Amino acid sequence: MSIKIGFSRIQVTAHVHATESIKKVKDAFRKLLAVDGDHLQKMLDVQSCEGDYGTRISIITATIKRKKEVKALIERIARKLPLEHKQAINDHFMSVSKEEKIVFLRLDKQLLHEGEFRISQSGDILHVAIRIAIYNQTHGADRRHAVKGFLLDAGILA
Repeated sequence: MSIKIGFSRIQVTAHVHATESIKKVKDAFRKLLAVDGDHLQKMLDVQSCEGDYGTRISIITATIKRKKEVKALIERIARKLPLEHKQAINDHFMSVSKEEKIVFLRLDKQLLHEGEFRISQSGDILHVAIRIAIYNQTHGADRRHAVKGFLLDAGILA
């Protein structure tokens, strides 16, 4: 049975604490998404909440649904992410994926602001959730193997 797999959408989220520059975080989004300022403003949803000590936290989210934009972002990540980071994602595939339907990347906000794509374990990140559509009922190892192959072909894993 052949498995049809594709990218369905990408959601990017960042938490911006009161001590951070929201402008710099939006610039990191702009560098990741490769869009101009006006288009970026239309893409971003900004919510505010209160932290444990009464500090303001802004939650910025961008959801990319258009096939062309999703494809362009995947290609940009694949092109700009260093080989060793792609290998690390591959090595930890089970811990960065949810039922092989979502792959989570944690990209360093500060380095994105400088135009560099790097995976980070720190808290100062953009959360990137890449949703994968699987068009059949394959389960377990077969699906996991097919999704890993798909991500290898897309250049997200190495």
